[in-house]
Parts: sequence; C-alpha cells; structure tokens
Amino acid sequence: AACRGPPRKMEQSKAMQSTCAYVAKVANEVRDRLDAGKSPSPEQLANYVRQVVDQLQKLIKGAPRNIQDKMAQPWKGLYDFWNNRAPKAISAQTFLGILEELEMEFPAESAPSEPAPA
Repeated sequence: AACRGPPRKMEQSKAMQSTCAYVAKVANEVRDRLDAGKSPSPEQLANYVRQVVDQLQKLIKGAPRNIQDKMAQPWKGLYDFWNNRAPKAISAQTFLGILEELEMEFPAESAPSEPAPA
C-alpha cells in the first residue's frame, strides 16, 4: 500500500510542506541580509537562531524519528538543536550553511526544478 500513486513525486504532508516552506523562508531572509552586507550583532543572531530552532522543533514535533534526525543533523557540533542552545556562538555564515543543508533535505515544493538561467 506504500507505493500507490505516481512514483515520481512524494506526497508531502501539510506539516512537511510547512516545514519546507519555513526552512526556505528563513534561508532566503538570512541570504538576502548577508548579500546586502547586513550582519546582525551576535546577540541578535543568537536570539534569531533560538526562535528559528524553536519553530523548527514545533514543526517536526509529531514527525517520524528519521525526519527529526534529518532536521537535527546539520546542527551537529555547531548548535545543540534539541536543547536549543549554542555551545559557542555561531556566525551568520555558519547559520546560513546549516539552513542551506536543511533546504536540500527539506526542499520547498514551489521551487522550480530547472536551474534559473545564468
């Protein structure tokens, strides 16, 4: 029963769609700010990362274990995802790197599949 429907595209649950959309939104915001040369203060960044992690934890609360592990993986060694605290301050670039890994793991459905023209 697990393989019904078109095998091409996995049906995403509402929760999964919300998670993917949120990851994309945050990654784009952080990318745009860094591209514009706007770096947050360490304090602002720490607060923002905490809010983002809090939201991500809520989004994956009822998710299967493998989804939760996928969400926590990019943070390993950089940030304590489950306790939502930083062992040491992370830079905005590091945070963006984590978000970009999450974007690959949790791609938003609305993103066009073909690369944009250069």
